[in-house]
Amino acid sequence: MLPLFGLGTFFNGVVAHFNGEKNRELQQNQRDEDRDWQKDRDQTNRDHQESIARENREHQAQLERDRQANADRLAQRQRELQDRIARANQESQERIAAANRASTEGMAAANRAQDWRKHEEVQVLQRELNQVNCALQLHIAQQHRETTLALPEEQFFWQHWPLNISASTILRSHRTDRQVPLRVIPSFQGFGDLDLDTALGQFLQQHYPKESSLRPVELLDGTWKADKPQGGGSIKALFDRLSSEPVLALRSKLGRTDKGQAQFTTEAAYWGIGAVADLNKIIIEGQSWRAMQLDSLKQRIQAWPTERQRYIAAGVATEETVDQDYGEEHLAWNRQMLGEEEKLRAAGLRPRNQSAYRLGDEDKTAPAQVVTVCQCLLAGWFADVHYLVHNNVAPLLPRLLPELTAEVAHLSLIQEAVTQMVEGYRGVFEALKQDRAFLVPDLAVDLALGLVPVQGELAQGMLDYGLACWLALRGADPVLGDSAAALEAARPWVGPVDQGFFEQVQRCYQALQADPALLMQMQGLLDRIEDRKLAVEWARQQELAAAADQHRKMADYFAGGVYHAEQGNYDQAIADFQAAEDCGHPEAGAQRAAVEQRKAEEECRQLLSFALSDKGGTLEFVWVPAGELVMVQGNHRIQVPEFRMGKFPVTQRQYQAVMGNNPSYFTAALIQSEEKKPLGELDPLNRPVEQVTWHQAVEFCTKLTGILQIPGYEVRLPSETMWEWAARGATRSQGYTHAGGNDLNQVGWYKSNANSKTHPVGQLQANELELHDMSGNVWEWCWDHWGDSNVLSKVLPKDGKPLLSGGDSSYRAVRGGSWLNSAVNCSSGNRIFNLPGYSYVNQGFRVVLLPVGFVP
Repeated sequence: MLPLFGLGTFFNGVVAHFNGEKNRELQQNQRDEDRDWQKDRDQTNRDHQESIARENREHQAQLERDRQANADRLAQRQRELQDRIARANQESQERIAAANRASTEGMAAANRAQDWRKHEEVQVLQRELNQVNCALQLHIAQQHRETTLALPEEQFFWQHWPLNISASTILRSHRTDRQVPLRVIPSFQGFGDLDLDTALGQFLQQHYPKESSLRPVELLDGTWKADKPQGGGSIKALFDRLSSEPVLALRSKLGRTDKGQAQFTTEAAYWGIGAVADLNKIIIEGQSWRAMQLDSLKQRIQAWPTERQRYIAAGVATEETVDQDYGEEHLAWNRQMLGEEEKLRAAGLRPRNQSAYRLGDEDKTAPAQVVTVCQCLLAGWFADVHYLVHNNVAPLLPRLLPELTAEVAHLSLIQEAVTQMVEGYRGVFEALKQDRAFLVPDLAVDLALGLVPVQGELAQGMLDYGLACWLALRGADPVLGDSAAALEAARPWVGPVDQGFFEQVQRCYQALQADPALLMQMQGLLDRIEDRKLAVEWARQQELAAAADQHRKMADYFAGGVYHAEQGNYDQAIADFQAAEDCGHPEAGAQRAAVEQRKAEEECRQLLSFALSDKGGTLEFVWVPAGELVMVQGNHRIQVPEFRMGKFPVTQRQYQAVMGNNPSYFTAALIQSEEKKPLGELDPLNRPVEQVTWHQAVEFCTKLTGILQIPGYEVRLPSETMWEWAARGATRSQGYTHAGGNDLNQVGWYKSNANSKTHPVGQLQANELELHDMSGNVWEWCWDHWGDSNVLSKVLPKDGKPLLSGGDSSYRAVRGGSWLNSAVNCSSGNRIFNLPGYSYVNQGFRVVLLPVGFVP
């Protein structure tokens, strides 16, 4: 057996190391930063001696420049200080001379005091000069010190760099758009002409190629310098330059003891992406090379009787000739030595010297095969764990164990290595339980299946461990060491999603040649999973059928909602859209809300009609929606509320029914005399009332409010902003110049088409809100005080109310133009004013319906 000293402890250390590297995004950023730093640093040092010499020259040149600059600054500072000292001395001498010439003793004393203060200033400047000199000397000394330390340090590092290639070469070999491969750096010392690199390279290229997107591994074979030691110092040097890269250094050495015996040692050093320290441990220590050769020889001798009978059974040799024809050289001698050794050991005696055995060529090379397989096992294990922890990639090595170990003629030589490797995997699985426990059962069972050809006992133990982890994930008590009990404990918890896992478990039991009763129990568990799959599928089909029925209903309801909305049957449309929404239609809610809004708008738009007594006819109000008005004059922005406005200007008939008189000029008698037609055909009372003062219009509003008695509402004259908002079409505005169009002949009576008189209301085209005669026919009073554009910018209410505080209260605003005016005066944005007591044949009004209190 191989004494793999410290392997289990090392694996635990690796697991702890991996467990601390969970934040891969942060590590990736750190790796990129470290990579850039390494590239920059190694690029400047790729040619060691030449780079050092160049840097030395640059440092010396820079030092000389710094010295010269410092000297220049020092000289300049000295000159400045000396000039100041000279000026101070000169001033002092001049004051002393002046003091001598002074006739009074007081003047001389004052000058001496000034001289003393100047002398103190000179001393301060001299001290400052000394400080500058000291600072410059310290700076020059520091530069000398840094240059002296830096250059030998870098030179020493590159002289002791352990590889034949530079760190920058390794870093540049990776394409940044691909996953960073695990770099494996093998080393074989003391093995002579044995080719150990080739087998490891073939194994990695076949199963862990550098081009792989899952588990890329790059083998850097032949890169260790033959004359460099490969101990911990070399690993520290590698880590210093390659800490941003995942690296595995495998070092195998065949040395000799003080007694000349050959011994085999293997060490491994690993660090992952963004690691802060390397893990460097001895894996195999002090394994006797001779003992491995003898172990190979003894196993072949013990296997020879069975192999001998196979030759005889095949008919290629007889009992007398088989040893000579197919037996190895020294077979009889070695069998005699082995028999003697076994007898002595059975008797508790020490056998003779092991050197008495006579080794064959196969025995001499057997340890090399073991070294190669161990190297492949270690490289595969580290690669698996690295990509499992960093990328959640399932391990590959468990599936490779049968193929890998089949190449070893004597499996017992590596069984201990496999055992320690399994312990390492289990340690990794335990670490994964902290945040990725769902991966562990499948990983454990996959490993168990790969272990079956190698070591059945290990496979059984790992299989039990996987089942226990599966049970623990579901909150059940884990069962270890009893497969039947574990399967029975799993029975209540299994479902369709577990089929793949338990099929793998079944393959393990079959490969282990488990008890038939256990295999039947396993099949029963899979049958239960199949039954649950059928039940789940049936339930899914029922859900699909119900969903299809629900979808048909949903589509029918939605189509009904669309149809009824188009027909104007809003209540039924709302009911259908609500039903479609209840069935889950994604657009039904929005459609229902839109129809509800449309219904509310239609209700608002419905014409309010009031029949007036005394043959006053019908008074109609149109709904005007709320919105923002930008006035034509002054661009004042006003938020106008919704309201209702008279569809026509107040007619003579309506005014006479409310007020009991008709002040108009264009009365029935006048019209009849002018037109020479029967009165019934002319209907002059349907013309707008005119010759009405502002006060009379307000009185009409008050009386009409009392007649209509609409709860919460009163009749008022419109505010000026309300009037303009309605005349221009409110939210439906098309941007016309006049109310309803750009051609005034189509929408209003004015100077060019009115024939010098008013006309019955509603004869021409209405505006966007179905309001008539907003442009022309008669001017219309507004409630507001008058104010020009400059005044309005300061005092005009921003909420659509009339201007009553501010402006000129002696005048009132009028809008719309009349039959007497040109087209310009009839535009929707035109503004004029009149005295509130003014009346004329072109002055009328229109009313609005507002909430009580809106107008104070």
